[in-house]
Amino acid sequence: MKKFLPAFFCYFFIATQAIAQITLTESDFFSIGIGTVRAHSNTSGVSPGSGGANQLWDFTYLDTLNFDTTTYIHPAEAFDNEAFPDANIVGFNSGTYIYYQQTPSSIWNLGVTADPNELPGFGNIYLEPKSKIMDLPATYETSFEDSTSFETFLDFDGGTYLFKSTQLTSHVIDGYGLIITPAGGFETLRMQSTKLTKDSLWTDPGTGIFTLSTVNEFTDSSFIFFAAESRGPLVTIAYDEFGNVNNTTFWVSNILGPQPPVAQFSWEPQPDGSIQFTDLSLNDPNIWEWDFGDGNASELQNPAHTFAAPGAYQVCLKATNDTGANTSCQTVTIFDAPTAGFIFTDNGNGSIQFQDQSTNNPNTWLWDFGDGNVSNQQSPQHAYD
Repeated sequence: MKKFLPAFFCYFFIATQAIAQITLTESDFFSIGIGTVRAHSNTSGVSPGSGGANQLWDFTYLDTLNFDTTTYIHPAEAFDNEAFPDANIVGFNSGTYIYYQQTPSSIWNLGVTADPNELPGFGNIYLEPKSKIMDLPATYETSFEDSTSFETFLDFDGGTYLFKSTQLTSHVIDGYGLIITPAGGFETLRMQSTKLTKDSLWTDPGTGIFTLSTVNEFTDSSFIFFAAESRGPLVTIAYDEFGNVNNTTFWVSNILGPQPPVAQFSWEPQPDGSIQFTDLSLNDPNIWEWDFGDGNASELQNPAHTFAAPGAYQVCLKATNDTGANTSCQTVTIFDAPTAGFIFTDNGNGSIQFQDQSTNNPNTWLWDFGDGNVSNQQSPQHAYD
């Protein structure tokens, strides 16, 4: 009895104390360089509990079926990143890349792609319009709606399938309080989401004309608990259209470790005709491999290079550290040096109109009129006293 009383008192104290309402901001969600480990559970009878203020949700009973890790990386590190130019962070998990746009006011899902070496035949999926997954700052009674759609093609013998999906989702943060999981206790917000989906399958037997084959409409829902420590979902309980739990996951830990470089650089023409290249790569590379596109190369961090002839050169920097490598390329255009020339017209009364006649497309001009006055106009007029 003596051992039971302290444990009972501790649980009773937590359950009866008011939990401060929390607010989650951009810094509490996805972050480049962090990996989140989540566990999948097949525990039966999982319940999301009740919504409202000052709740206590106990999920300590969740078992672990398996684990997976999502690593958040810079878009430059992701496969086919050019297809999602508005993304500023990417979640990588088991060969797939989910592209996000995260701002102080919201988080958007832009779409998903996959490395064909890991998932052959997986094409890009673009969410149009982009799908809002969180309004920020997030707090109790925050609510928002989201409407999005996507389509994807799948070839079969003699033809092509076209799959279309439209989704309308209502989100509301309907509770806050304390949540207890196998990973510990956390202050949390609970979001309830209800999604209406309309899927359609179209078939082209090789004629170039798609015919509607099937249509399916259904509504499913989920409860997602968020905490600052989990940098995203802490516990997710998803229900199918029949109200059955079809997926339960919970956050286990975050992994913070070294990241591969993100190669970046700038360049600037110099008075002597050379180009100064400056390494701007992220994540501390220690090896630099420059290819200037004219058969020359350098292993300096910030090299200068002189191109022998005018033209457009594809300059690439491969930056490497102990965890990986990344390459970035830019087109550097070299022009012939201008040959200065001009004519002038005497307008009378000491006013002279100068006309630039320089060749090779100069873009700056500096006139010295010989009387202590100057001009940076292309074709200035000057009055001599």
